[in-house]
Amino acid sequence: MIKKSLSKIILLSLLTTPITLAFAYDAASEGHRMSQRFVEQQRLQNQREREIQAQRERERQQRAIQTQRQFEPSRQQYNTRPVSEAEIRKDLNDLADFINSDETRESIEYMKNMKPDPAVESNRRSYEYAEGFFYSDE
Repeated sequence: MIKKSLSKIILLSLLTTPITLAFAYDAASEGHRMSQRFVEQQRLQNQREREIQAQRERERQQRAIQTQRQFEPSRQQYNTRPVSEAEIRKDLNDLADFINSDETRESIEYMKNMKPDPAVESNRRSYEYAEGFFYSDE
């Protein structure tokens, strides 16, 4: 009886092995085809991204060239002569003299000591529109 069962098991395994191998081969080849499709899709996606980046770079360069052409006349207008270091120092000294002048100090002190106008309520702001004045409470 054991021999009979054993022979049935061996016979069954011999008959099913080629079918199992065929299914395994089909599954493996399908997996390989799927991975090849995925690799090809990824390659196409990367190529599209590179093309888009190249197009954006070309557009950026064109905008830079256009901007440079647009502002070139004004650059030439203001860059007619080089400015010497002595001129820069003189302008900086003039600015320092102006900042340190008595008039500037007096103006700053005057603005610091200004008081709000009591006629204007401090919690309301006036806005003028075409129709008239409107007030906003803060």
